[in-house]
Amino acid sequence: MTCTDSINNLTTYIQSLLDTNTDACCQEFLMPTDITTYTTAITTTCTTSKSTITSPVSDRAYRLHNFDLPVHTFCDFVFRGHSTDVSTIPKSALWKSVFDNTAITPPRIDTLSPTSTDEYQLLLAWTMLLQNYVSTAQTVNSNDAVMAEMAYQALCNDKQYFQDQLDTLCEDQSHEDALQDVVDDPNACKELYAQERKQHARERLQAKKLGKRCSTRRQTKQAMYVSLNHAVMQCYEHALVDSRFHQEQKEWLRKLDDNRVLAQNVEQKRLLGKTIGSVLCQAKSSLHRLTQLIQSFLEEWQQCALMCGVTEMPLMRRMTFQQQLKTTLFDLCALMRQQYTGNSALCENRCDSVLSYYPFFNYSTSSCYVSTASATSDAFVLEATQTLHTYSTEQCVLQEMNLSMLQSGAVVTKSEAYRVMERLVRWRYTLLVFGS
Repeated sequence: MTCTDSINNLTTYIQSLLDTNTDACCQEFLMPTDITTYTTAITTTCTTSKSTITSPVSDRAYRLHNFDLPVHTFCDFVFRGHSTDVSTIPKSALWKSVFDNTAITPPRIDTLSPTSTDEYQLLLAWTMLLQNYVSTAQTVNSNDAVMAEMAYQALCNDKQYFQDQLDTLCEDQSHEDALQDVVDDPNACKELYAQERKQHARERLQAKKLGKRCSTRRQTKQAMYVSLNHAVMQCYEHALVDSRFHQEQKEWLRKLDDNRVLAQNVEQKRLLGKTIGSVLCQAKSSLHRLTQLIQSFLEEWQQCALMCGVTEMPLMRRMTFQQQLKTTLFDLCALMRQQYTGNSALCENRCDSVLSYYPFFNYSTSSCYVSTASATSDAFVLEATQTLHTYSTEQCVLQEMNLSMLQSGAVVTKSEAYRVMERLVRWRYTLLVFGS
């Protein structure tokens, strides 16, 4: 027996107690001793102890995650016709096992039950799954943004280092060439120095005639210190030195070019990560509106059942609710259709689209690119969403079992029993959808 089976048995038992006590909605009745059998079964079966969550940081530091939010697949299910075979609806590999579970197939909006809240609870569980998936994706996307920023700063530091090394190389070689010129032909250097002094003297004299001020030079004799190991070099030795210098210069220039290309790639990923984060934010807002619409409708239905004994919501109210759901879903579909970069879809694997879908966009901070292949599944965001929410939901169920209301001999009103049953039904569908 599973946790959902135990919850279903308990809700069926509570419903039988409510059917037995058909008087006023606030009438109190004693909880029978049989309730212990059902609460004990829930305590035994609702225990999620194993987690499949893996960290995306250690082995995916240079990956920008592209998330698969199945908006169009979900809409194809809820807007399907009577004769539509759900197996023919295109589904991505990530969500295929979830949508193929016939026990939790999303209900059709146009044929929602007027007398039972089960289909509404199932629809609420689906919207909560998608909303929680987006929330987890936003956390991973924030981590991606930090990693991309760190990679960009690392490339900026490398660029500065390469440029400094190139400048130092040129400066050192220039000084070395000047020393070698002195050694090779000291008389020519002396003559060149004398010509420079004469030219400077003429410039000062001309400036004095025009009443202008000319910069002065040090009148002390310039000296160059030549080490003892410097000897006169032949032509082929000069060629070797020049060849070595140009080779080193070419290497540093190559590193600067590689750095520029990598920086452009990382900058593109930074902007792409911001775009993905914006799409997730807008999608979460739409899914939040869907969740609020369904929850408010269920609360209104519960109040009518408790206060007025109404078992069926008015037709106009149900039609208004359905129209609000459709409008929000159409807006969400329009949003997701506009999300793409180049020939790649963002945040949704639209199986019937001409756009390609990639779960990751890789980048690197090194010209020697190393593949970031991972042993973990690409569905780790969905797995984390399902595991965390299943665990938290089961904890809510177990906490409910510890309340005095569900203890043998407890005094319970019918309104309290209705509220407990409503929460249990919601948790049951949540576990069905999240645990698939």
